[in-house]
Amino acid sequence: MNTRRHRATGQIPADRLDIERTTLHVLPAEPLAFALGEERLVGSDRTISFQAVRYSTPPGYTGARVWCRVLGEELSITARTHSR
Repeated sequence: MNTRRHRATGQIPADRLDIERTTLHVLPAEPLAFALGEERLVGSDRTISFQAVRYSTPPGYTGARVWCRVLGEELSITARTHSR
């Protein structure tokens, strides 16, 4: 399928990918901290403070670093886990 000429572009996708690969780069192993948001430490009471408000976190995150960012009207709290 990738060797057939594309109707809209008139190009062969496999050939196009070879060209585009020259501009691609390897993604970093760690995400950029700015993209994650503001870092917080989960307290012994399993909560974090963000903009003077306390938020609960699930069990097992005490002492963990989490990142907070506002998405629209919601707060997104992100943590690293060891699952793959």
